[in-house]
Amino acid sequence: MLTGTNGEYLISYPPAGQLRVAVAAAERGATNQWTYRRRSYTQADPVTVTPRQHTTVNERLFPSGVITGRFTRNGAPAPNVVVYAYSQTSTAESVSNWTAADVTFRLRPYPGSYTIKFVVPSGTGLDQWLGGAESQSATRPVRVGADQTMVLDERQLPVGLVRGRLTDASGQPSVGSAVVVYDTTRGRQFQATTASDGTWFVTVWPGTYAVRYETGTQVQWATGKRSPATADPVVVATNGTTVVDDVLLP
Repeated sequence: MLTGTNGEYLISYPPAGQLRVAVAAAERGATNQWTYRRRSYTQADPVTVTPRQHTTVNERLFPSGVITGRFTRNGAPAPNVVVYAYSQTSTAESVSNWTAADVTFRLRPYPGSYTIKFVVPSGTGLDQWLGGAESQSATRPVRVGADQTMVLDERQLPVGLVRGRLTDASGQPSVGSAVVVYDTTRGRQFQATTASDGTWFVTVWPGTYAVRYETGTQVQWATGKRSPATADPVVVATNGTTVVDDVLLP
């Protein structure tokens, strides 16, 4: 239940032996804690409830810091981007919020070292880590102190779009086929599925890729190739769209 204006609460609960109480900070994007001043459920001290007795649990929230900032795409506002702060010392500790209409966000994690990830809405770009890093291993940590504010100004990395249509030799669309767009230089890949008309699209970082189709009966590389060694490279430019239409080999 919610605390009152003086911070008090009263919960009537049937006797059930030992319970654990969670204190949830009122501010969205803030960390929660468990009694007595524990950071996780597994460490929480149990509270014993007995018939006709009033058990009192007085709590003080842990000190926290503030991570605030904004996230833009090509200079334009990027709302509804989810911002995650992952603790580098505890895998169970994280906090999240999302960018508002004015592209700002605000997090209140415990003091410590965090990695920050921005998860963009589907179809509008790729997720990225703090500092424009494409992977967690390439990002830098953010150190948060108690009652200190860390201000971030992030811009989404440039992206491109690759799309196409997959048909058989008679012109009929290949429906539900898997499309895998490989970045061979960095060892990563992006995936899509052909729609009812055989079309597909995927947002990728600018670069050179190899495209592979996987149907229920065969595997084929763009454009009409049988092996990755002979596959035609697919070049995707910044903020550009590359079209790869293909016909399945018989």
